[in-house]
Amino acid sequence: MRSFRVWLVMSGTLVLALAPVRADAAETITRTIFSDTFSGSTISTTNWESSGASLDGEGHLVVGSPIRSAKTFTQSNGHAEARIQASQAPSEPQRVFGVLTAEGEPVGGEYTALGSADVSRDGFHTYTIDWTTTTITWSADGTKVVELTRATAGEALRLTLKPSDGDGDRWGGGGVTLADSVTVTAKYSVAVVPAKKWQQFHTYQAGDRVTYNDVTYRVKAMHTSLPGWEPGLVPNLFQKI
Repeated sequence: MRSFRVWLVMSGTLVLALAPVRADAAETITRTIFSDTFSGSTISTTNWESSGASLDGEGHLVVGSPIRSAKTFTQSNGHAEARIQASQAPSEPQRVFGVLTAEGEPVGGEYTALGSADVSRDGFHTYTIDWTTTTITWSADGTKVVELTRATAGEALRLTLKPSDGDGDRWGGGGVTLADSVTVTAKYSVAVVPAKKWQQFHTYQAGDRVTYNDVTYRVKAMHTSLPGWEPGLVPNLFQKI
């Protein structure tokens, strides 16, 4: 029976299966689902909804009033990371790098303090937001600072960048925040089909697993194998695992 590929999306988790062959294992992979380094002279309208922010032409977003992501994030888990310099160093990271509902409203829930944000207004610092279906956790330079237990589990989220003296989740003017990058990644569970021995003149898909000389490889790009294209000899097609 000929095999075919199907894609399934369940609860924000992307699963690749091979039917009718049944996978006997799964692995977790991380994918970048949003990225902006603020290059160029205009803000990406694909990434952001803004009327009070601008680019300085040197790779920085200048936030004089709040800006929010045009994209909503429906994944059941995610990791958002921003490099930020705030003219007034916030004691609570969510005051400059926060989340909103898909409708642009504050995310409801109960906050719990976890630590102190040891950041200054000098230089850029790394602010992160890690979310699950039930919690959202903010960190500053690797230190967990505050956690929100979500009132509504699993609701879609938007990101927001706010002025450095922003008042909680309210939108208002104030001190300037600079950001030089924002990246969001999410973890996906991918079903794994057992590796088979590498063959000549076989069409492989990216993600397939093959064995050659008792070593297992992951196929990096779709191709039809030719003599001399054995795993280990063509590193742009195979990754040793």
